[in-house]
Amino acid sequence: MRRLRKFIALPLQQKWLFAKAWCLLLAYRLALVFVPLKRITRTMNHSSSPQSMPALTPDQQAKACEVGQLVAHAAVATPCSSRCLVQVLVVQRLLVASGIPGQFFLGVNRAGAGAADSLAHAWLICGDTIVSGEPGSEQFSVVSSYAW
Repeated sequence: MRRLRKFIALPLQQKWLFAKAWCLLLAYRLALVFVPLKRITRTMNHSSSPQSMPALTPDQQAKACEVGQLVAHAAVATPCSSRCLVQVLVVQRLLVASGIPGQFFLGVNRAGAGAADSLAHAWLICGDTIVSGEPGSEQFSVVSSYAW
């Protein structure tokens, strides 16, 4: 009930973004079951190391952080598991629609310990801020990055 009250209290624009994120979370979760990641990311610039990114305006940075937070909140409300990769793909899609550049990383935890014993993780950076997938990203070695 508390979640519903929080949702109702959101401004209309954020409600729309939340609903869009929720639908995209389900769509990407389903897509990742049937479609290879290489095909999902085919329109992005792929590299095995981080790429240089343009600086963002303060408005773009704030919008990117807002999108990341809304997607994280929407992920909690989905009926299926919407973990880091699914959230990153949704944030990326919404940022592209807003014209905000960024890049996301896929990493592995070679030590196998920490970060709730995750062996892989995805996180997204806009400017110099992690806007999605933040917890524990420093414990992972980057194996792939995707920029737009």
